[in-house]
Amino acid sequence: MATKKTKLYLICFIGVCVFLISACSNKNSTSVNTIKVGEVYQFDPSDNTTVYFELRDDNSYVEMRNNAQYKTQEELDEKRYDNEDTSIVPQIDYVTGTYTKDSNYIYMTPKALTYVQFNNVADVSKKIVSEVQKKDNYNINNNYRILNLEDTVTVSSRKLKVIKSNKKLPHSEDEFLSQYNYN
Repeated sequence: MATKKTKLYLICFIGVCVFLISACSNKNSTSVNTIKVGEVYQFDPSDNTTVYFELRDDNSYVEMRNNAQYKTQEELDEKRYDNEDTSIVPQIDYVTGTYTKDSNYIYMTPKALTYVQFNNVADVSKKIVSEVQKKDNYNINNNYRILNLEDTVTVSSRKLKVIKSNKKLPHSEDEFLSQYNYN
């Protein structure tokens, strides 16, 4: 009988631990309900992409899309295999654009894109870039984001959470590119 009681206590203890770990890990992922100029925010991360953005005082914004967060080369190779696309490479995008704001919405229109690509996962951690591309007039296909500020912030028609971030974004394309070495 004592072993059943011990097992029950052990199961309860494990349950409490799992609950506490889960609560602590979700603490910083509370969706915001306002967007402030000069603050950095993050769209709810998905797959291997994390998107950060910051609205600036002059109605411009910057956005960084990090598609280079593969933990291992095997993870990248698996993504290539699953998508039957060997051209998938780690990539980080730096987007600049303009925004307008009305009572419930922020309309973000991209204007320029600069991205860096890496040959493999090891090069990402070493910041060794294999390719740099720059595209002005990036809004060719009417790409834009609409942030809905009514209850919580949502992105376009997708219900992505927007959370505050401590990430520091580069102030310019030159500052973005200066962090990398070129192969």
